[in-house]
Amino acid sequence: MVDFLDVLAEYRELVFNKLIKEIPQKEPYGHYEILRDYPLRKGKYIRSFLLLVACEMFGGEKDKALNTAVAMQLSEEWLLIHDDIEDDSDMRRGKPVLHKLYTIPMAINAGDALYLIMTKVLQRNRNILGEDLTFEIMDIMNNTLEKTAEGQYLEIYLTQKVKDNFSDEDYYKIVEVKTCLYTIITPLVLGARIAGVPKENINFIYSAGDALGKAFQIQDDILNIVSEEKVYGKEIAGDIWEGKLTLMFAHLIRTCSAEEKAKVIEVFKKKRSYKTNEDVQFVLDLIKKYKSVDYARAKAIEFANKAREIFAKSTENISNIHKDMLLSAFEFMITRKS
Repeated sequence: MVDFLDVLAEYRELVFNKLIKEIPQKEPYGHYEILRDYPLRKGKYIRSFLLLVACEMFGGEKDKALNTAVAMQLSEEWLLIHDDIEDDSDMRRGKPVLHKLYTIPMAINAGDALYLIMTKVLQRNRNILGEDLTFEIMDIMNNTLEKTAEGQYLEIYLTQKVKDNFSDEDYYKIVEVKTCLYTIITPLVLGARIAGVPKENINFIYSAGDALGKAFQIQDDILNIVSEEKVYGKEIAGDIWEGKLTLMFAHLIRTCSAEEKAKVIEVFKKKRSYKTNEDVQFVLDLIKKYKSVDYARAKAIEFANKAREIFAKSTENISNIHKDMLLSAFEFMITRKS
């Protein structure tokens, strides 16, 4: 795992060094300082890593995929700014969220500006990949971002409504477009297409990515409950404070007593500002009592095993260090502690 983290850091620096140059240092300086805030905090760069290494695994040149990897990472930066506002989050990458440092209007504006920078970066592919592939990549990105917005709507809608029969399938519908497509499938597809792999030869990425994305998101939700804030980088139990409906929530409300369920629903319906530490602790105690984390962890393992099986079978004729790096990335995504 240490070796993989070293490799991930190497790719992160490669993308970051190019990305940060895309954000101007000019008047109005305050504006561009806000734009640089989240990028300077440096996320994990999992999406850009998957994109670059998939390209290399399929025989492509990393340099030709780097520009697209930068655009992929820029999409994460502006989406997180907007997500943090919509979710009323407190922490991002170990620091207060952008809108609580600079106000909501300033943060929205920064997210919009980073989106525009992302589109300029994607357009620059015309000089690297040619017209046809550039527009294909833009279409893939636009479709992915459209689906991500649909997933965000669904999550916000169900969170505000606090569906009292929220099910595993409801959860998977959100995850399929917000995590599976955006975090796993699209980076791998982009890398493969830049490497020149025909569309008909990458269908396996969709099924493997769907399973891996679910395992990844479930693990993230588990960490929100059981991790330490200084390690996790986000607020512990933040999903309960924000009222997010997770797989553990679905398991809990169908497993606990009717009286307990009514109280859980009541807590989740409260706005964050009206929730108390006792409310959150009540839910945490029930999650422990009914072993909802254990249930979620078992599901994550099930999806992870499915992803490994599909990927191994579909790439059995490929044997190179970049395939090994991807497999290490998959393992990291489902066993990580932060």
